[in-house]
Formats: sequence, structure tokens, C-alpha cells
Amino acid sequence: MSDFSVAVVGHTGRGGYGHQLDGAFVGNPRARIVAVVDPDEEGRAAALERTGAPRGYAEIKPMLERERPDVVVVAPRHVDDHYRLVDASLDAGASVYCEKPFVQTLAQGDALVAKAAAKGLRIGVALPFVHERRFAIAESLLEEGAIGEVKAIRGLCKCDQRGGGQDFIVLGLHFLDMIRRFAGDPLSCSATVTLDGLSVGVGDAVEGDEGVGPIAGDAISARYLCSSGVHASVHSWRLGIESRALHPYRLELAGDEGMLVFRAPYADHSMWRSRTPFPPVGDLHAWERIPTEPVTPYSAYHVPAAEDLLDAIAEEREPACSGADGLAALELVHAAYASHLAGREVALPLERRSHPLAAG
Repeated sequence: MSDFSVAVVGHTGRGGYGHQLDGAFVGNPRARIVAVVDPDEEGRAAALERTGAPRGYAEIKPMLERERPDVVVVAPRHVDDHYRLVDASLDAGASVYCEKPFVQTLAQGDALVAKAAAKGLRIGVALPFVHERRFAIAESLLEEGAIGEVKAIRGLCKCDQRGGGQDFIVLGLHFLDMIRRFAGDPLSCSATVTLDGLSVGVGDAVEGDEGVGPIAGDAISARYLCSSGVHASVHSWRLGIESRALHPYRLELAGDEGMLVFRAPYADHSMWRSRTPFPPVGDLHAWERIPTEPVTPYSAYHVPAAEDLLDAIAEEREPACSGADGLAALELVHAAYASHLAGREVALPLERRSHPLAAG
């Protein structure tokens, strides 16, 4: 198949078009954007102009019935509508590129991944670091032994006003996806979740912003033992850091002969290497900056993901960041709550597929 029809689903005022997912297929010579879905009339008109789509719809079902697209971009940032939109798209025979977090619960994700497999369709999830040039550079450096054997991985979230539950599920997902890629699937999780310094319980759960589902805590520290033997961790605290330049948001890979550090794309998109495992504080000569090119605009992060999805459809393989990958990252979020509530390390994969913070 050399010509794919694509429909874009957004919701202005309620998750919009996520992290500019509406631009994923714009200008792709293999894709024709045939329609936009947005319940908001003004937002729909603006999206039609941005994407060049010839037709707009207020709801997804009429669009699917008339257009029969090959691919649907499920773009809204609000997660609580993802299951419905992805499910309807799969039922109509369309593959999907979906904003993260993929879904609210593991059971929802299980159902969608199974349905896609049964229908021979593909789901891609927008965790785009795997498509970044920095990821390819890191893979090469690790293969060359540039930092020796990786011993530990640490992710630090933004630690802004969302610190804790919201920060962990929205930003921590990127780190959890990378942990799996650099160190293999985690076998177990041990975590602590606190609110105002006190251990949280199910009764402390609240509905998170953007429809992410139940969250809890203003501080989360989650530790994972990976199949490679690497110890990995992800941390978020509500420190109220609002300046993007000051966010700690970064991923650290520590080897027995050096370190790699990745800073957030919006900070300076930098990548750093140390030739010693833990450089002394203040030793500026210990670090070298690895040249990288910033990705702008943000929609450009989705362009290689879109291209990979089209290749995956044509080649009958899974995308580099598939529905199963998006689900696996979400499972590591849920594992942190499951471990904390159980008061012990929990094995992965989780047997319970409903949300750990949900009553019953």
C-alpha cells in the first residue's frame, strides 16, 4: 500500500490535539489527510486549515462510516476518551496513532491490543523518544561500551505543581518506556507514595487532570529490577518548579565506566557523557556534550513515528512504539501504586488489570 488515507481526531477545549499530533502526517507523501473530527466548530475549522483536510466532522462514527480511513490519529490529550476513540477506529478497520497515556486501565489496553492483533491492525503510541536521533546515538554508544556495563538508570520528572501522581503518569511514562528499551522489561517494582510526608492509601486517591484516571501523592519514588539485572528508578516530587530551564526533568544511565544524561527537549535538548562512573561534584571537565540537533516544531517529533507506523502497516509488523509498548509503560505506573499499597515488592506483569487505586 503506497497511499494511506488518514483522519485526525481532536477535541478543542478538552485535550485539543495533544502534543501537536495533528501535524504527524502533514506533508507525508504517502498519506492523504481526508478528514478532521472535532466537536468544537471553531477548533475544527482551524484544524482543517492546519492539516489541509477537505472535510470536517463533529463526531467520529459518521466520519468512520463515510471516509473509511486507513489510519486514525487519536490526538486529544484527555485520556478518558482514548479507549472509545481507538476502539471505534479498530472496529472500522483503521490502524491508530494515539496520544499518551494510551488508556486509563490495563484492562482497556489489553482489550485494544488484542483487538488490533485479531484484525491485523497496528497501534502506535506517542512516546517519541525511540524515534529521536539521541536514542540512536545512545544505542551506538552503549554497543561500543562507551560507559561500560549499565548498572543503573534514573529518571527525574519535572517536579512542578503536578509533582507526584500527575507528573509521574504524564512525564514519567517517557522514562518508563526508555527503561524497558535500555534495560529490558522490569521483573518487579518497589515503590513509596506519600502526601505531605505521610503514606497514602486508596482513600487519598483523586481523579487526575486530563482524564488520566485515579492518582495519589505529591511524592513518588518507584524502583524496578529489570530483566538485564539493571536497577532503574523514576522519581517525582511536588517542588513547584515552574521554569522549564530549571526542571530536573532528565534521564541518567550510569555504567561502571561512565554516564549518559539526557535533558528535556524543551530545556536545551542536550545529551552529555562522562568517562567516569560518578564524576566529582564541580568537575566541569568530566562532562562532554554530545552534539544533537533540536527538534522543532514539536509536531516534528511525531513525523518519524507516523512514517514508522505506515511502514509497520505495509510490512505487517509492530511499530517501534506500539500499543503493547504504551500499555507496558502504563503498567509500570500502576505497579508503583500496587507496590506501595501492598507494602512490598510486586512481581510484573501485574495480575490485577483494574486500576490499583480504584476501590474494590
